Amino acid sequence: MKVSAHLDFDMVAVETNDRISLMIDFTAPLKEKRTARPGQAVQIVLDRSGSMSGERLNAAKFSILKLVDRLAPQDSLGLVCFDDQALIAVPMKQMSAHDIHALRHAIQSIQPGGSTDLSSGYLLGLRELSNVSTDSGATLILLSDGEANAGIQDPDQLRSIATNSANQKITSSTIGIGLGYDETLLAAISTGGGGQHRFAQTVDESVACLSSEVDDLLEKSAVNALMKVKPVAGLASPKIEIVQDLPFWKDSDTYVVQLGDLYEGENRRFLVDFEVPGMAALGLCQIAEITLEYMNLHEMKDEK
Repeated sequence: MKVSAHLDFDMVAVETNDRISLMIDFTAPLKEKRTARPGQAVQIVLDRSGSMSGERLNAAKFSILKLVDRLAPQDSLGLVCFDDQALIAVPMKQMSAHDIHALRHAIQSIQPGGSTDLSSGYLLGLRELSNVSTDSGATLILLSDGEANAGIQDPDQLRSIATNSANQKITSSTIGIGLGYDETLLAAISTGGGGQHRFAQTVDESVACLSSEVDDLLEKSAVNALMKVKPVAGLASPKIEIVQDLPFWKDSDTYVVQLGDLYEGENRRFLVDFEVPGMAALGLCQIAEITLEYMNLHEMKDEK
């Protein structure tokens, strides 16, 4: 991981309260040479409510079929569908264990249903992924065109569920189809889950969105990344500002920012403001310790 840090200024007046801003810039690692990538676990959660009938559902199924063609034998795939209830259309298993003919038939056979209980589909998808063991983590991709009218409909509650799942190495990404979907709800899931939220206004764009999401997934180089900011007791009180809307929390005396997964060469920037009390004398002073933790997929090891 390439990391750089820049202060807006590096001196403060003696015995005067001040504020220092630190810009942290980092870029995910690139492969030095092409090697066999580790297997990825992909769980698709598909809205099949009545509003998805016709070209929207057909486009979604076409996108998933294209995904099947791109996954490698070491990858795992599962598919959950939901309307007013959730069901497992394709059990989660490695591609090498799937009957490809039966898999494609199961996808093509999906039919539209009734109302939209988005939370039931999401929770079932998470449960399916929790039974998969992968060294490189797992990703859930939820596609929906509507507003949830059953089940959990509170964005904060779903965001909390997504954040807890991200702590268990499950990334949640979402794709909103058309102009009528619940952007607040889908964005809450992707934000809490450390993934991407994409918007597809047309059928063609929905195909492209899933393709882009898979491109990023198969080119990941760092997963489950966290940035930790530990102020020196009594010397600094930080205010964290993030370009992307990402969750962070306080763990004892350390602030933890959940970065999620990064694809090769992806760049992120963060701004951390420190409130610094007046120093009693001249000299150097450390005000905080900042660490970045992640799993390097190229090396298959945790790094800090």
